[in-house]
Amino acid sequence: MILNKKNNPLDLAASEKIVKEKEENLNNLKNGTDPLDIRAQELAVQQRNNSLSDAREKLADYIFKAPFDGIIIQINFVIGNEYAGNSVFTAIATKQKIAEISLNEVDAAKIKIGQKATLTFDAIDNLSISGEVTQIDTLGTVSQGVVTYNVKILFDTQDDRIKPSMSV
Repeated sequence: MILNKKNNPLDLAASEKIVKEKEENLNNLKNGTDPLDIRAQELAVQQRNNSLSDAREKLADYIFKAPFDGIIIQINFVIGNEYAGNSVFTAIATKQKIAEISLNEVDAAKIKIGQKATLTFDAIDNLSISGEVTQIDTLGTVSQGVVTYNVKILFDTQDDRIKPSMSV
């Protein structure tokens, strides 16, 4: 017997294997999808949804939010550097005035976000403005053994006599 490409036993075995696989695939399609395959695909989709949720949570760690509207006028960070939680990244110009005061740890423990405050100014006699606490530093600053926390208070009313960096 003379063998040529058409009746090579290896080609014949490979062709028979392909035909058998195609018949199995056809039978699987006729019988419907295997419930285990469906469940495996559902689990794969759920796993990808969980990965997406995790990625969204991580992204939220990289978003900076201000407690007020304004325009960013200065950016003070370099991409790739690491910064502490109390680092200042930007300067923001806003019509709304905010007082930033430093409280010792005893007083800071008594303050809560949303709490009302009354502000007085050394430079302006008889001026008293109400405000609301909008931010309390989570991490205190230690200087000469004294721990202080910065607190931001949003003014309820505006007064043009109040200038940036005034003592309050």
